[in-house]
Amino acid sequence: MTQNEILKKVREIIVKNAGVHEEEIKLDSHLRDDLSLDSLDTIETTTEIEKEFNVSFPEEAVGKLTDVNSLVQLIQTQLG
Repeated sequence: MTQNEILKKVREIIVKNAGVHEEEIKLDSHLRDDLSLDSLDTIETTTEIEKEFNVSFPEEAVGKLTDVNSLVQLIQTQLG
């Protein structure tokens, strides 16, 4: 799966869970500062992403997520 395909699905999930407009979500968008995701939003979003991609993120990795790019990279790592 390409980075663009992953980003497209991640955008859809963030829009659904956080009510952010899709055009606001870029690879360098900070989850908290730019997209206003609090810790609960981040947990809900990552849980939804785990289901969508059929992956499981280590808890410590989720705590280190800062931006959309780090989330996409984590997904790519999990998909192998």
